[in-house]
Order: sequence, then structure tokens, then C-alpha cells
Amino acid sequence: MVPMVLRMLHNDLTGGHLGVQKLKEKIRTRFYWPGWVEDVERWCRECTDCASRKTSGPAPRAPLLPSVTSRPYERIALDILGPLPETPQKNRYILVVGDYFSKWTEAFSLPNQEAKTVAKVLTEEWICRYGAPRSIHTDQGRNFESHLFSELCRLLNMHKSRTSPYRPQSDGLIERFNRTLLSMLSLFVDANQQDWDALLPFVMMAYRSSVHASTGFTPYRVLFGHEIVLPVDVLLNTGVQEKFQTTNEYVSRMEGILSTVCEAVKKHQIRASEGQKQNFDVKVNFQYYSEGELVWVKNEARKRGVCPKLQRRYRGPYRVLEKLSDVLYRIQSEESGSEMVVHFNRIKPYVVPSFLGGGKPQDGGLERPPCGLERPPQTAIKPQQSRRVSSTRGFRNTWVFKRTRTPIPGSGAPAPASASGAPAPASASGAPASCLSVRRPSSCSASG
Repeated sequence: MVPMVLRMLHNDLTGGHLGVQKLKEKIRTRFYWPGWVEDVERWCRECTDCASRKTSGPAPRAPLLPSVTSRPYERIALDILGPLPETPQKNRYILVVGDYFSKWTEAFSLPNQEAKTVAKVLTEEWICRYGAPRSIHTDQGRNFESHLFSELCRLLNMHKSRTSPYRPQSDGLIERFNRTLLSMLSLFVDANQQDWDALLPFVMMAYRSSVHASTGFTPYRVLFGHEIVLPVDVLLNTGVQEKFQTTNEYVSRMEGILSTVCEAVKKHQIRASEGQKQNFDVKVNFQYYSEGELVWVKNEARKRGVCPKLQRRYRGPYRVLEKLSDVLYRIQSEESGSEMVVHFNRIKPYVVPSFLGGGKPQDGGLERPPCGLERPPQTAIKPQQSRRVSSTRGFRNTWVFKRTRTPIPGSGAPAPASASGAPAPASASGAPASCLSVRRPSSCSASG
């Protein structure tokens, strides 16, 4: 009886899957049974439909894990920006390559984003100019996950890492630069927006000659030991160009400058990372998941013909197979068996419904079964004589009509309580008598 009432007032169309407080008010004004508040809270907490759509409490948020490098070109990040309006040179995409240490960034215009095009430009324009990096970090684009790109990394002994799905923050260096690049281009492109590839070298010069907050230096100075000569320096003859007698003198001078700059960059990056982590971790809502636990996964995929605003926010359940790092987990779908790697911020705990018939999957029963959980054999229920009952849960001036069960002849159901108030005998099947009470308005009169 209790699951039926909870289902009708919460799960049915006229219940609307509203929150705990609204369901409590509906129950409070209509029914009573011992422990009803706990049952209502548990029913809502274990409702799989609510869990797949709603968010309860602060969103999952893992602590920040800063990435600090020790020298230029040790670790680089790649990303494809586009598609953009096609230019007269048939370019539609931008390959962005950034160095984690110096923040030196390159932007190459591309006609397409195929794996062979990306690999060719990366090899000729970056690796042949600056050397092969120790590691490369990309997203999960098909061009970066292709066999050709994997072979390039293998041949040059470059370790390749990738972001987790729907987690662009994992490639924060490039994602933040993309915003800056688009902002600069938008201010200088023509009305038809088809000359952006011709503007790339100039806006990149502006970026490389600007001080980066994480290093305290311009990317140009970190790599070359001095500031770039800008057009304004030529026109107004600003700055003093240091002169050297011999090449050895210049090399010796640059070695000292670059060594000092690199040490300063390391210290500045550490301080900046600590500050960023301190600010980011203020809103951390973090926990560890163990192998075998069930979780929901945030549903961020978009399907054609499906309105995102009416789409369920989570899908599941998924079972945790392996903890790959502090924030990455390998999980498996309980329905299809497919595996995937997800970031902690995209998952939340899955509460297995324990009410009998309260949802799926079923996993045992309640430690304290609610009254009326088991339905006795065919019984007809009708109200008997009413009597005033003192409320044990703070309800005053309330009429509570006790409902008893009238057995159907031959059904084996228990007999009703006697007029003296003696309890009705139990049936042969051992089914309990109902303890669900129906509340009536206080204006009703009671007989007896």
C-alpha cells in the first residue's frame, strides 16, 4: 500500500516527480504511517527518474591538478580551431600549437583537418623548426587519434596524452588561447570575414610580445632572451640595442640571460599554479569511487532531433572498473557493457532503489519494511467507525480514520478488529494488517 501511495503521488504523471518537501506536504495532509517522513525521503532519494534529470546539491568538482614543465618545448598542446569562413586560399581551419613552458604559440591555417594535413604541418612547421617535444597533449579528435598520428609519435618517441571526453578544461592552455585568438581576429577581419588567415601572423606577433600572467615574461623573451622589436620601436627608436664584439660574447651573454629567465619562469609558474589551485579548490566537491560502485554519467551528447532542454542530464547506471588517476575512472555500462574513461566531474553516485517495486534495479528490501508493504490476499478495504486519536508526530486537532480490512469470504484474509478494540488475528499466510491511516479534514464529525 505504501509504495502504491508514494508512486501515485510522486512517480505518476499527476505526481510530476517533484521534490521531497512537496511530496511530504501531499502525504502529511492525506495519510499517516509510522516512519512516513523517512520513507518519503528515501523514496525520492532512490528515484532513478529524478536522478537521471535533476542535480542535487553542489555539482561534482575535482581539485585542480596543475601541470608544470621544466624547459621550453618539453610538452606541447595541439588543437584544431574551426571551421571558419573559407578564405581565397581555401583555408577553413587553424592548427594551434602551444608550448607549456614558454607559452609560445603558433597558429597555422589549414584547408582541412585531416590527419595527414595536421601531421604534415606539425612536422614541417614545428618539429623541423623547434625539435621534437617529449610529450604531446591533444583532445580526442579523429585526426589526433588516427593511426598516422600515432605512428608519428612512435617514430619520434613522443609520448601522447589526451583529454577525457567532454572535458576541454583538460587542455586549458590551448582552450584559453583560442578565446584570445578569436577575439583578436574578430576585431580586424573584413565584413565578409574571409581574410582571417592573412591576419594570423600579425595577431600572433601581438600575442608573443605580450607578458603572460603565468610566466611574468613575454613568450618571445623566454625563448630568445630579449624583447621583440615592434614597429613602434623602429618608428620612434625606443629601447637600446645591446651590441657585441664577437659571436662568442653574444652566446655567453645569451646563455646567462636565458638561464636567469628560465629560473624566474619556473618560480613564477609555481606561484601562479599554487594561486590558481587555491582559487579553484574553494568550490571543490570531491570523493573517491571504489571499484564496483555504480555511478551516473552526465549526458552531454547531442542528438539530432532531440531538444537538449528536454533531455535527461544523466544516463546509467555504470559500474566503476578501474581508477586511472585521482580524477579519471574507467567505467562500464550495466546495460550495453561498453566501456569508457570519464572525468570525476561528469559522474555522480547511483543510489540503488531498495523499496520493493520502487524502481529498477531492485536490490533487496528495507531494513525496516514500511507498513502495508506486503499486500495480503484479496481484501476489500472500507472505512469503519472513526475515533479521535492523539497524534504522535505533532499533528493537532486532526481526525485520523483508521482503516481496517474486511475479508472476502474464502480469501483467507484476517478478520477485522473486534468492537472491544482487540487486535484482529493474523491470517494463515502471516500477512500483516494495514497500518496506513487516511487523514480527514478537522471539520468532519466522528461517531462513537
